[in-house]
Amino acid sequence: MTNDEIKEIEILQKRGIGYTKIAAITGKPVNAVKSYVARHPVELEDVCIFCGEPLRHTDHRRRKTFCSPVCKNKWWYAHPHRMTKQTLNEFICPVCGTEFKDYGKRIYCSVRCYAQARRKSNG
Repeated sequence: MTNDEIKEIEILQKRGIGYTKIAAITGKPVNAVKSYVARHPVELEDVCIFCGEPLRHTDHRRRKTFCSPVCKNKWWYAHPHRMTKQTLNEFICPVCGTEFKDYGKRIYCSVRCYAQARRKSNG
């Protein structure tokens, strides 16, 4: 491959285009593109999804998405539809009959009722 073809492959790879499309664009065989990319991986620079500023990651930590708490808050304020919303469900405790609200699958209103139910079922 010539230097121009290599540069073109690297540019297309940085844009996130896959092997098959790169091969179709450059006119090279898919396996040739795949083997070149495997031998010469391009390091993609992570950027903040709100402002586009480059992110610095700490080793052995989760990859960052935002550069600062300010960007994070602004992005979530602009995209409320992306939040997973939970609704409070109403339950009635089978031991004491108390009505309580919870997000999950709780059965009893308290630890005391849970323990009492366990004692009753064990005999």
